[in-house]
Amino acid sequence: MERRSCCSLLVLILMATVALSLIGYKHIQMELLKKLSTELMFSETSERRTDLDLTNLDLEFKNKMMEKDIVQKEFNDLDDEVKKMVSDQQKMAEEVKACQDSFATINGNIAGVEKEKADIEGNFAATKTKWAESMTDLQKRLQQTSPICVHIKMGTDANGQCPKTIQNATKQENKKS
Repeated sequence: MERRSCCSLLVLILMATVALSLIGYKHIQMELLKKLSTELMFSETSERRTDLDLTNLDLEFKNKMMEKDIVQKEFNDLDDEVKKMVSDQQKMAEEVKACQDSFATINGNIAGVEKEKADIEGNFAATKTKWAESMTDLQKRLQQTSPICVHIKMGTDANGQCPKTIQNATKQENKKS
């Protein structure tokens, strides 16, 4: 019996060792399962965060693209406006040049007219002086007694053309004779 009891004891020890080994193995597996489930949970959380980050980045990208489109549209509008302003400025520059050319032509015409005016005024002054001299000379001649008036008799039609002093002189001569 001793053998049997030794064998049984050995089997019992072996079973206890196997049972403890199985319990230990199960405990290690449970710890590993806990660790893996925790890692899985962190991994899922990390994946959700990554998905959220990607979604946020995608939304941010779309917003930036929309902002870019808006800015591009504003840029195009401003570019069109600048082109229009440049075109208007070129037209205005052409109009200014045409105006300056016209102004130069008008200044040339004014210079010609002023020269002509100066020439006319010079000619007028010379002619006026000649006419004034002629008028003065004619007035002097009218004041002088004409040799014909001495011979004109009283009562003729030409007698009215002689100055009174001559007529008076003629009357006095007639009275003497």
